Amino acid sequence: MTIRSAQIVATAGRSGVESVLRTLCLGLPGCTLISFENGPLVAELRAAGVDCHVLPVRSKFDLGAVRRLRDLLRAERFDVVHTHGARAMFIGNLAAQAARRHPIVTTLHEFSDTRAYQTRLYWLYDRIERLLARTSTDALVAISDAVLADAVEVRAVPPGKIARIYSGIALDRFFRLTERASVADFRGALGIQPGAPVVGVVGRLAPIKGQAYVIEAFPAVQQVYPGACLVVVGSGPDEPALRALAASLKVPVVFAGAQSEINLVYNALDVLVVPSLSETLGLVALEALLSGTPLVASNVGGLPEIARHCPTSTRLVPPADPPALAQAIIALLRARPQAAAAEIEALRQTFSAENFVAATRNLYQRLLDARR
Repeated sequence: MTIRSAQIVATAGRSGVESVLRTLCLGLPGCTLISFENGPLVAELRAAGVDCHVLPVRSKFDLGAVRRLRDLLRAERFDVVHTHGARAMFIGNLAAQAARRHPIVTTLHEFSDTRAYQTRLYWLYDRIERLLARTSTDALVAISDAVLADAVEVRAVPPGKIARIYSGIALDRFFRLTERASVADFRGALGIQPGAPVVGVVGRLAPIKGQAYVIEAFPAVQQVYPGACLVVVGSGPDEPALRALAASLKVPVVFAGAQSEINLVYNALDVLVVPSLSETLGLVALEALLSGTPLVASNVGGLPEIARHCPTSTRLVPPADPPALAQAIIALLRARPQAAAAEIEALRQTFSAENFVAATRNLYQRLLDARR
């Protein structure tokens, strides 16, 4: 039996949340996307035949949007309403309650303290999110063990109400390239000298992602590898500050912007660094390891849950610690380790799109069976 689900999200770009939703909507029959904005996610899913609605929302407290979404949920008569992220939970869970559409599922894509990095009203949003998590959901999904622990210990969610389901990705997009000419061409296009050690960071340029600490670590890396180059892939509000920091430290940084051929990026790096201060899971780390690229990552959030599958080619360091980052980067550049085939297979088994979709559908079915 096909389960008709409304997948509600605030944004429609190319971040981790949207990547997870793309995988779910393409893999699980019966999904309808409801987004609070138009964007690439909507275009891609519509092109693939997925039903999509764009429902503009001005803020978390847009009562008009709650009413419009309530009416849509009533009209479509979905079997399950599934919200993703804080803003979608604010609007979506209230609308689903008003429409009397159950079960309601919410995926937690952030830690309870993430708002402290983003807004002065963190305390208010935190209290509302805790209340909604406990009262307006039939089940919550944690995308890592770290998020599950945060939900239980900080948000005070009853353990029986939350399930850990790892986010899945399209694994066939990430692999070690056997044709090295394309890698050399990519490096050349960025102005990187042949044979130079290349260290990279990939992701949104924002303070919570920690790119500044890699730039601060790089002078120590250059003392051992004078020709080393740092490539920063992505865009975001912190780019001017990062450029200024690199200039002040005389660090050779290539700001490469957003890149569509992301597997090629990973293959062009000798080491990927994920220096985040907070990371619920860390799909970039997973993608790089699947591509055969050694990893240095902060020992925070869900990153250790990925790293433990590939101990050969991974180093974990304390967050916000440039000397530790430099030491780990140098160690991997020296060793040039490659993850064993069994390690890569363990990653594929744990984080496959098929397992993610199946676990989500099983959760829906259990909730529906419980209501009969």
